[in-house]
Amino acid sequence: MLASWIGSRGHILALNRMDAAPAPSLTEWAAAMGAGGQAPVLIDAKKGGGVAELKREILRAGAHVNARLKRRGINPRPVRAAVLGYPNVGKSALINRLVGRRKAKSENRPGVTRGFSWVRIDSQVQLLDSPGIIPAKQVSQRVAYRLAMCDDIGAAAYDPQAVASALLEALVLAEAERPAYVRLDKLRERWGVPTDECSCGEEYVAQLAEERFTGDVQRAATTLLKDFRSGSLGRLCLEWPAEGQGEER
Repeated sequence: MLASWIGSRGHILALNRMDAAPAPSLTEWAAAMGAGGQAPVLIDAKKGGGVAELKREILRAGAHVNARLKRRGINPRPVRAAVLGYPNVGKSALINRLVGRRKAKSENRPGVTRGFSWVRIDSQVQLLDSPGIIPAKQVSQRVAYRLAMCDDIGAAAYDPQAVASALLEALVLAEAERPAYVRLDKLRERWGVPTDECSCGEEYVAQLAEERFTGDVQRAATTLLKDFRSGSLGRLCLEWPAEGQGEER
């Protein structure tokens, strides 16, 4: 999908929220992406992890562009680059980290950035902060569910019960296929509802509601989603490189 957005333009790939995923998943994903042509820079925009390395990469790329212009007899000028990504993945938080102060409005919910603004991170580089992009015609229902699980689309656009049910099924599958990616111990300890006694995610959410939320299925679903998003269930990764081959995410 990224290739359809940027074509042959030079770019730097950054994977944010590295603090939310287990180390083995980060290693495997970085290797898979690197094999595809470009290794990503792993970052934690919230706390600043990896941001210094990313900034060095950006400034190096900017210097390369200006060196090429100089060879063509064109005076160097600040290089402009766009920050692209889905909504609520930390683009504005990353820009603030790169600048070293709060220049872009940032909150932990989709839809905060509504306009376009240029932010200078160095005398030679300016970054464009922009709203998140979801190309509807290129996103399957499965991917849409994953975006909803991660709070990358507005709550009005999905059914929390359906998304929470799909989340539970994705977690159970990932734990079976990639035990290093998902451990459901914290989920079982937190709510005391066994995952292996339910035939599907919908049944689990209903049982969770019955045992812990006085039958309120909506509240059980939203709480499960909140636990996942906040990290209360531990470091988790729902997908592995081979699992999504051939499908855009």
